[in-house]
Order: sequence, then structure tokens, then C-alpha cells
Amino acid sequence: MKLSRQTVRFSAIAGCALLQLSPALQASPKMDLSLTISEFYSDNVGQDETNEDDSFITEVNPGISIADQGAVTDYNLHYDYRFLEYSNDDYERRKEHNLDARINRSEFDNTVKLTADARVFNSEVNTSDSTIGGGITGDSRVQTIAYGAGASYQSGLRQWHDTKLSASVRHTESDNDLTDIDYYQADFTFKEGSRPDNFYWTATGNTFEDTADNSSQLGFGRLGLRFLGDFSVFGQAQYEENVAENSYNFTTSNWGAGVQLQRPNTRIAVAYNKVEKGDNEDFTSVDLSWTPTVRTSLSAYYTYRFFGESYNLDFTHRTSKLRNSLTYRDSVTSFAQEGASSAFGFLVCPQGSADASSCFVPESLNQPLEPGFELVGIQLETIDISEDQTLNRTLNYTSAYSHGKSTITAGFFWNRSKRLNDQDFVDKDYDKELGATLAWAWKIGVRTDFTLSGLYRTTETDTGTPAEILADEYSTRWTLNRKFTQKISGAISYTFLDRDSDALLDSYTEHRIGISGIARF
Repeated sequence: MKLSRQTVRFSAIAGCALLQLSPALQASPKMDLSLTISEFYSDNVGQDETNEDDSFITEVNPGISIADQGAVTDYNLHYDYRFLEYSNDDYERRKEHNLDARINRSEFDNTVKLTADARVFNSEVNTSDSTIGGGITGDSRVQTIAYGAGASYQSGLRQWHDTKLSASVRHTESDNDLTDIDYYQADFTFKEGSRPDNFYWTATGNTFEDTADNSSQLGFGRLGLRFLGDFSVFGQAQYEENVAENSYNFTTSNWGAGVQLQRPNTRIAVAYNKVEKGDNEDFTSVDLSWTPTVRTSLSAYYTYRFFGESYNLDFTHRTSKLRNSLTYRDSVTSFAQEGASSAFGFLVCPQGSADASSCFVPESLNQPLEPGFELVGIQLETIDISEDQTLNRTLNYTSAYSHGKSTITAGFFWNRSKRLNDQDFVDKDYDKELGATLAWAWKIGVRTDFTLSGLYRTTETDTGTPAEILADEYSTRWTLNRKFTQKISGAISYTFLDRDSDALLDSYTEHRIGISGIARF
């Protein structure tokens, strides 16, 4: 199937336009305006190994946020413009646009949802690039535009089935011409309803295609029969196909049979699978979930996919003061989508909240917090933009301890990734990333808070030759925020950056201090 670029763009833009004209926009939205003015001094503004130029940097950052939530429609829009002026004439002005806009509308008793979204963001191009300049110092960042529209249907639990369907079209492009592509994808899930007692089933599928003739399809089905109380037997089958333009075509299929134990808080399924197509040998798959309490949950599975063995693990445990999270992912990113690489960052969350959906990424750590909110340190995914399919294997652990006015967050991450752009990808080495993070957020008073964070990261980049590029990064930052009135706030900050790399002229140190003021309207 040939996918027309004009078709995708028209569908995405039309979807956005139709939703924007929805009756929900007649409601009274919540609108916030802000203006942040910052002055920085850096002793190595170019993050250069041999020519350490210093400079004062003036940043002007106006922003607007609009949001509303109605009975059938909700929408939010956040846009900010970043302007950077350097006192050193060797460095040109920088301008960045950042946009996150989305709208959702529900119809037919919430069974159908229409969505549209648009993003403009700025990032380093590759996961091996240094991320600690933040776009203020070092190289200019790449701007990427992504927008799309989609629709989904969810039947809810019926007598004989529980069905979910979704489809979307998207466009992604970067201003360095590395990516300019349109694509669509569709997903479905079909499960048994509430009426069947002795048998169950599930069927899932995903299809993806882009305008560069890349495509992927993944389908899985399972049918089971319950006997002896909590035990059941089942049969299952899986099909996966991945095609890249003028590069490779991987097709795998397998089927198997197994036994499952399911209790209110526990489920374990084990199956022996025979490979019909592909290079893998016959294998045993395991799928389990365990929720002993409302505060603790564990889920994991082991199987085979076209790239070999695949593991997934999710573990969370929380108490009134401590939150722990351990995850391991084997994932394949679709073409021209964001890859996985970790860096340390902060979310702004309601104090004491364990729900990440109530948090948001701050525009800047120099901006003071609103009353009732706190900074929570987490592992954030950075961006690796490519039109290649990428295999990502990621291990993350995060622990956050809150007591009184302080929150201490520690983290560890280990990532491996490689692009699946040729038939011999199995023999390619991974790009590797290993790191640790530590952060302390202290609410000194009603109007004053202090944050201190540190990051260590080491990367190993495959060059396709026996020589690999190694790089070590260390950064630390402290920020003191003060709220003077309901509308006026200020902050001072200090940042230290150190990078040691095998690559030519890619090692440096930098000290940066800054002062910021923000006005809200």
C-alpha cells in the first residue's frame, strides 16, 4: 500500500481543524501568561576544548498556556518562545520555539474519542551527544515539528467482548533535514466479555507504514479453556513482519500451547512455542503479574521477537514517604519517532502525589514553583531522531524519599540501542549508556525552595570499526527560587559541566551562573 504524503498531511490538519471548531472552545478556558528574563555568565560558552570563550547571555522567554476540560472535550496548549543574546560577538543569537498542543473529544457515550496534537521541540540529534548545555551553551539544538490526528473506539466490557480500536496519521520533520516523513499506524485489541466463564481469548494487532516504504506488522492471539478452578490451558500464535526500504525484510511467526494460573492478585502463564518462520529456535515464553497490595505491583514477560530474546519488567512499590520504580524494556521504535536514552530531569508534581499524570515538565528550573507543588527527580528520555527503526534495551531504577520539607531522589539507568538498518544488524554492536543521578529538593519556606542535582553519564558509541567513541559526563546544578508576590518570582542558579570524550575536540569544562525573574499575568 503506497501512502500519499498529501493524504497524511491533509488528514492530520483536517483532524486538528475539525476538533478546534468543537463546541468546547465556547467555554471559558484557563489562560496563563508569563515572561521570564534571565542573565547568565558562562566561562566556556562554546563548550570548546581549546578555545574557552566567556560570555554573558541574556534570555527572554515569554509563554502562554491555555487549558479547559469539559464533559466531552478537553484541550490544552502551551507555547513559549526562547530568545538568547550573547555579549561575545563570535556567537550568534538563538531562537527556539516550543509548543505542546492537544485536544480530545469524546462522542457516543465516551466510546469514540477524537484526538489531534502538535509539538515543536528542540533537542540534540543523537543519544551520544552531550545534553548538559540545555541549548544555552554549546551547539545549537535541532528543532523538530510533529503533528497528527487520530480516532479510537472502546466498547467497554460487554457480554461477549471488550474491543479497542485506534488509528492515527502523523508527520515529523526536523530543521536539519535529517527527518521529513509521514506515517500512519493502527492498533486493535479484542478480548472476551463478562459472560464467558470457562473460556477466554485475546487478540492484538498493530500495523505501521510511512511514506519511505518502511512498514511493520505485529499480531498476537490467545485462546484458553479454564479447568480445575484457577488453572487453564491455552493456545497462542504470533506473527511479526518488519520491512525497510532497500534494506531488510524480517518475518517471524510462531505458535504454541501452555498453562495459566490466575488468582485475584496473581497471574502466571507459561507456554512452549514452535517457530514456523524465522531464525529463532523453539522457545518457552513466560508472562506473569503480581499485585499483593495496592502499593506494590510486579509484571514481567519473556518471549522471542525478530531481533531475538525479549524481556520486559515493571516493579513499583510506594509508602507514605518512599517511592520505588524499576523497569526494563525491550522496544522497537517506529521510523522517525523518538528513541530512548536517559538523562536526569525534574517534574513539577503536587506535593505528596504518586500519580505521574498530575505532573508536568517545567519550562526551566529557574522558574519558582507555585504553592502546593514540588520538584521530583526522574529519568527523562532524550531524543534520537532517525528514519531508521531502532532497537532499545533500557533499564531504569528510581527511588524518591520524602520527609518533612525535603525530597531526595536517586536513580540509575543503563541503555543499549542500535539501528536496524541492514540485514546484519544482529552482528552490530550496541550504542551503550550508563549513568546515575542524585537530587535533593528542599522547601525552605512558604515562598522559598532549593534544588540540588547531580548526573554522571558514560556513553560508548559504535562507529562500525574496531574503535569505539567513549565519553564521560558529569554535571551538577543548584537553584534557589524565591516567590516575592503572587505574580513576581525570582531565582539564582549555578551549573558545573564536565565532559571527557575520545572524539576530537569534544572534551570541556564549563561553569555557569544565572539570575532569573518571572512575571505572571
